[in-house]
Amino acid sequence: MSTNSTSLLDTSSATDFVSLAMNLAGLTQSSKSNGNDDTDSFTSTVSSYALYSAFVGKNPLDPARYCQGYSRWARALSFTLGLDNDAPEPDDGDNMGDSDSDDPVLIGAKFTLPWQRDACDARFDTVIEKLHDAADDFVNAQDVIRDHLYSRYQSKKLGTAQSVWKDLVDAELRDLRAQNPGIEFTELDAFDNVLTDDDAFMQLYNSLGDEAAQIESDAGGAAVSPEGAEAFLAIDSALQSAIAELNNSPQLALNFQSKQRDKGTDEYSGEIILNAGLASLFGFTESGPDADTDLDRVKLLGNASVDFQDTATDDRTGGRLALELAFQPSADTSLAGSRPMRFSLAAEGKWMTNMGPQYKAQAKIVITPPAQLAALSWLEIPISVTVANRSELIDETEVRGLVGFTVDTSQLLMGMRN
Repeated sequence: MSTNSTSLLDTSSATDFVSLAMNLAGLTQSSKSNGNDDTDSFTSTVSSYALYSAFVGKNPLDPARYCQGYSRWARALSFTLGLDNDAPEPDDGDNMGDSDSDDPVLIGAKFTLPWQRDACDARFDTVIEKLHDAADDFVNAQDVIRDHLYSRYQSKKLGTAQSVWKDLVDAELRDLRAQNPGIEFTELDAFDNVLTDDDAFMQLYNSLGDEAAQIESDAGGAAVSPEGAEAFLAIDSALQSAIAELNNSPQLALNFQSKQRDKGTDEYSGEIILNAGLASLFGFTESGPDADTDLDRVKLLGNASVDFQDTATDDRTGGRLALELAFQPSADTSLAGSRPMRFSLAAEGKWMTNMGPQYKAQAKIVITPPAQLAALSWLEIPISVTVANRSELIDETEVRGLVGFTVDTSQLLMGMRN
């Protein structure tokens, strides 16, 4: 609903916590008709889950709380508040143009139906099961590597590093016995502690020199055979398949928006939003790393709304239909890091009583940081060009270019932690 938005359509999803979107450049002659070229706008969205977590002082990132039934419903409801600087009033159809009002306030609420696209769904428990299997295999691999190294240590087959290892193990054994009198510790206990101490392990590893490569080959081959590696490979495959299925599953949302002005026309819109991957729509359910097709990377977004405008002279009713096809060069296969760059083409039609029909087309690119800059995964920069059959101010063709950026605090916190 923002005049200066870089998006022609509304999305079905919303942030789990808090997000901020800003449009800092609006290159349109119509907005400068009153001598003011200030066209920036911004909105902030917060979920009821974030508000509740802040109220009760609980960690919203706790996985146990995140997947509780009440949390899933709370995450589905979000609220938006914003300001649309220098936004003109809608044209009343008299071809004379309308005066700008004070900067209108944007108010919105969205409810995302808990349908298909939620990582807490039981159908994704396979990832947890694979993780448990891999955890068992990881412990077994640790034991094999430890036994291999300890065997070499006991038989004095560590070369020039033997004395370094012995000094560290003897010192650790003395410390264990001094700190825990009455408990009998063995040399193997001390050896275990030395291996699990990061600084001590690096000292041991560096002391091996050229011998390290041979030990790695012997111990690694014994610990992680092709059979033993299956559990680790299964985690990666299950996780990537789950991410692909999540991103391609259909999502439906109910959205309400209002643009309020101190003087002039107030606008209201109630809409249904559908977002889905073409793969899921056409029944290609086996999307994922092993069945990646072009359809896995194409998303369809649709908006259908009933609109109402409260003017000083008469009320207007109508509706709006819009469709967008978005393509990304690579599939989403990682939970961490930024999403791939995206390209989209969109079209919109809007019809209101006492007004001529309005049609728009838009091309947009969303620039995201490369995978090497995972700390900036919270940042997205959309750039769009929109063509309309008529301006909101005067009855003529309009071309508008916009640049903005979006910050999602959930990804920002992840980047800071990494």
